[in-house]
Amino acid sequence: MNNQPAIRSVAIVGAGLVGWTAAATLASALKAQGVKVLVVDDPVEEPGPAIEVGRFGMRRMHDIIGLDERHLLATTHGAFTLGVEWTGCRGETFIHPFGDHGISPNPIRFEQGFIKRRRADQSEAFSDYFLAAQAAKAGKFAFLDPNPRSILSTLNPGMHLNTERYRQYLQAFAQRLGVEYLTASIDTIVMGSHGFIERLALSDGSSVAVDFYIDCTGAHSRLLGKALKVPFQSWSQWLPSKRIATLKRPAASAPMPLTRCRAHPWGWHRVAQAQFATGHEWVYDPGRINLEQLLDRLGDGPSADTHQVADVAINAGRREVFWQNNCLALGMAGGCVDPIALSNLHWAHSALILFLDCWPDRDCLPCVRQEFNRLCGETLERLRDFQQVHAILLQPNESQAQVPESLSRRLELFRHRGRLLPYENDVVPAGAWEALLLSAGILPEQYEPGVDIVPEHELVSQHRKIKQAIQRALEKMPSHAQVLASYCPPLRN
Repeated sequence: MNNQPAIRSVAIVGAGLVGWTAAATLASALKAQGVKVLVVDDPVEEPGPAIEVGRFGMRRMHDIIGLDERHLLATTHGAFTLGVEWTGCRGETFIHPFGDHGISPNPIRFEQGFIKRRRADQSEAFSDYFLAAQAAKAGKFAFLDPNPRSILSTLNPGMHLNTERYRQYLQAFAQRLGVEYLTASIDTIVMGSHGFIERLALSDGSSVAVDFYIDCTGAHSRLLGKALKVPFQSWSQWLPSKRIATLKRPAASAPMPLTRCRAHPWGWHRVAQAQFATGHEWVYDPGRINLEQLLDRLGDGPSADTHQVADVAINAGRREVFWQNNCLALGMAGGCVDPIALSNLHWAHSALILFLDCWPDRDCLPCVRQEFNRLCGETLERLRDFQQVHAILLQPNESQAQVPESLSRRLELFRHRGRLLPYENDVVPAGAWEALLLSAGILPEQYEPGVDIVPEHELVSQHRKIKQAIQRALEKMPSHAQVLASYCPPLRN
């Protein structure tokens, strides 16, 4: 029999996308335990994209919550994406596909065979062997086929979701599960004994006292940072402070199943399309360009005014810990990286899943918190490294001289042997790292010796068959627009 006092109530402070994601997740996952969840609508300055680009762990999070993704896409007017088209400062372009390469030849890893052939033929492009990349360029789409012998089994599409509609969808879903929503903001955070939060005094004179608190107040970090005084560790030596500006405009054309990101000397510009909207996101250095100059560069419709743009400062870094006593910080309340390669929502998803695995008693034992903080910190640091490697690849004259040791080790390993080992709790799988580096044209010093057991003519034949299978699949695939019209036609309300 467990004699430890169980957590029966949780308050989430901050009603942005991260806050309602947490509310829907906890309400669904802990429903059988009878845990009461409430959301306090404290004003949140939570910069995020106008169109959220969902990858990797988003589908797992939706499964945990119990979302019907078809209904989600129809309600949020979402679309699919099969990869990211990256353009560097010098104009070089490549696609980082969402999925796997074509049917793998045996007995060697495809990546290693590609490295050998790339040395002999510089015209070879890694993305040529990904159905996802070729379909994205052609504006076509198909769903993953669970049959591993099908070329469609290599697809792992992401999503473009209208961020505000996505937040509203999660809020409605959470409230149907019984989540209570308080619109009063916080006046005072009252501390109890042993450094635990005792209650929240609200602006309407009421108060909230629960067993556990989740801080989703953005970079203000009102609970973890200010009330519990957990220090912030800056990563400015690797990712200098910048601003993030977001703008949503009516779509000028049918959405392509492709996210587009371009590097500039002053920062980054990302474009993602949903069914009726196009989202622009800039991460920029205000010392090198201003908001008016950014908007002057838009060429996909009528001019935009600065009042239409959400523009806030971001400081890359993390709190010393993410979970202190009876308070957990999610999203920018706990840490932040430049949200171009992956938005900060992705690490919030990872932290939430890990928190459920570590679900505590009311005592919040230090050993549980310490292990969570270790794993969560490693996850965010690897997300930081994934963002910075894009700067190294695409902003060679602008990227910082300093590189985190963890990223240096990973790049050195890849340059030596063209292969990476998986890391614990990595947001980005090792295969996605390898696909990024090879797609960007990084050629390792050598390939694994076992590659030479396959005769050259056989290797060429195997690679030709992959391209032929991709071409046959493309000829049969419907357009992205046709799939959206039949699978998730937009719901107006």
